[in-house]
Amino acid sequence: MSGGGIDGGAGEAAKQLEAYFMRQVLSTMPKGAMFGGDSAAASTMHGMFTEALADAIAEGGEVGLAAELQSAIEGTAPRELPLPESERDPMTLADQISSARVHAATSSIESTADGVGQ
Repeated sequence: MSGGGIDGGAGEAAKQLEAYFMRQVLSTMPKGAMFGGDSAAASTMHGMFTEALADAIAEGGEVGLAAELQSAIEGTAPRELPLPESERDPMTLADQISSARVHAATSSIESTADGVGQ
């Protein structure tokens, strides 16, 4: 990778993977009136639009997924995001999540029981 950009075979593969992902996301976009409803022509136009838009998004590089994918393909270390000091221990974080879920479930059960008893 030269100059931090997307270069070479790994870069091109990463761009293609990002474009594929964007096509999957954009394909859920409703056709609506923009493409003329549910006809075969509308489906074709929707598909062409989705493909062109996904390719343009991937080429622009603003999403950042291609750069991360390229790092993974090349085996370089991905960018690490630091955790707050209180969350460095995964078990502490897991305990906090479990405790919050138990508290939420207990509160929900209690409010349901209060509603039934009235």
